[in-house]
Amino acid sequence: MDLLQLLVCLSLALAAHVHAAGPALGELDQIYFGVWVDPDLGFQDTPTLFNSRLQRNASVFHIAQRMPLLPYNYTTGVGGPAPEYLIENTATDAAVFLTVYPAALNTISDADYTILGTQLLAYTKDFNRTVFLRWAPEMQGRWNEYGQQPVAFVQAWQAMYKAVKAIAPETIVVWAPNLGHDYPYGQTANIDPTDMAVLDTNQNGRLDKGDDPYTPYYPGDDYVDWIGISTLLPPDFKQFSRNINAAQPAGFCADILTGIETQTRANTGFDWYNQFCASKPTKACLIAESGAAYHPDVPGGASELAIKQAWWQDCITNTTFLQAYPRIKLHMHFEFQKVEADIGPPDVRDYRLTNTTEILTAFQTDLNTVQNNYLWAQYRPITRPIQVNGPGVSAPATSSFSVPTLVLQTARNPHVSGLPTLFGVKRHSGRRSSWDAFWSHVLERYTMRPMISCNLERIGGLAAG
Repeated sequence: MDLLQLLVCLSLALAAHVHAAGPALGELDQIYFGVWVDPDLGFQDTPTLFNSRLQRNASVFHIAQRMPLLPYNYTTGVGGPAPEYLIENTATDAAVFLTVYPAALNTISDADYTILGTQLLAYTKDFNRTVFLRWAPEMQGRWNEYGQQPVAFVQAWQAMYKAVKAIAPETIVVWAPNLGHDYPYGQTANIDPTDMAVLDTNQNGRLDKGDDPYTPYYPGDDYVDWIGISTLLPPDFKQFSRNINAAQPAGFCADILTGIETQTRANTGFDWYNQFCASKPTKACLIAESGAAYHPDVPGGASELAIKQAWWQDCITNTTFLQAYPRIKLHMHFEFQKVEADIGPPDVRDYRLTNTTEILTAFQTDLNTVQNNYLWAQYRPITRPIQVNGPGVSAPATSSFSVPTLVLQTARNPHVSGLPTLFGVKRHSGRRSSWDAFWSHVLERYTMRPMISCNLERIGGLAAG
C-alpha cells in the first residue's frame, strides 16, 4: 500500500470515528433559549405573549400532556394532546419541548407509544418543527406515579424510545432526572426488593443519601439523545429553607450541576455534569426547569428583584458559567407562578421574569450582554388556519406530505431553512465544510480504484488507539 492509499484509508477510518463522536441530534453552536409558559385558567399565558413581553422570540417552548392521553375537558381545558398550536401562533420556527407524564408504568400499552410517535411525527413533518421529547422526568421521586421504580422505568423507557424513533426518528428524546441533592427525598419506605437491589448502589442494605441518584435510572446511551436536569430555587435539599425570601450565593448553579452543596461546600459525590455531559460528547445537555422562587405571601427577606436577578446573573447571563459548562445547549426558564405544599401550608412561588416592569427591564438589560450566546427563533409566515383553543393535534402526518423550503426573515439576515433543523445550521458546519468537500473529492476519486483495499476495522483500531 503506497502513501496515497494509506492516507485515503486512514481518512476513511478518521471520518468514521469523527462521525461517531459528532454533535447530538439537533445540537447547534449556540444555546437554545427555552421557556415554560402557563396557559391554564387563571394565567392564560402564551408563547406569543411571552415573546411580546421579552421583545425577543424564544427558540423553544414547553407544552405537556399525560400518557395515556386523558379526554379533553372543554370547561377546565385539562386533558387531550398538548396545545402545540400555541407555538404555531407565534409565527416563528420555535422548537417544541413536549413533556409527557406517564401514569403507572404497567398501564402504558404499545398503542400509547404509537399514538405518541404519530403525534411527534406530525410536529416534525407536518409542522416542520424541531421537537424535544422529555418523557417521564424526575423519575427518582414518588411525586410521580412512575417514580423510584428503576427496573420497570428502564424497560418502559427503552420500549418508548424504540417505538417513537421507529415512527418519528427526528424527535430528540430527553432523559431528565431531578437534581440529586437530598436524594432520596425522604422516600425510603416500601421499596420493591427488585428495585432495592438496583437502587442500593453503596450496598449498605438501605436507600440513603449515599446512593447514586442518577445511574440506576439511566436507560443507556443507545436510548437517549439529550440529557437534562431540573434546577429550581428553592431546590430539593435542606441547605436552603423553601419558604423564605433569600437569594442564592454566586456560583450556586455551577455547584448544583457538579454535586457541591453551596453552603457547606460538601461534595455529594454525584457530579451530574461531568458524569452525563462532559464525558458524553455525543449527548447534549440541558437545564429542563430553571428559576428562583419569590414567595409573595412571606413577609421580609430579599426583594423579588434581588432573588430573581441573583438567579439569572448566575445561571443565564453569566459568561463564566456558560463557558465553563459548554455542553449545556438548552436552558428552559420556568415562567410560572404556582402553589406548593411540600413542607407545610400552601406556599405561592413566583418564578416569572417578565411579570413586572422592574424585573423585566433588568433582565432584558443583562440578557442583551449575552444575546449572541443564545439562539432566537426566526419569523416565518403562518400559511394555514391555526386553532386558538381546545385540545392539541395528535393526527398522523400523511406519507405524501412534502415540506416546502421556507424563507425565514430575521432582523439580522434572511435565512433559508428546511426540515428538520431549527435554523438549518448544524454544530461546526461552517468550519467543516471545506474539509468535508476536499475529502469527498479525494475519497470519490481514489476509493473506487480496484487496487485500493482498506481494512477499516484494523485501521480504525489503530486510529482509536
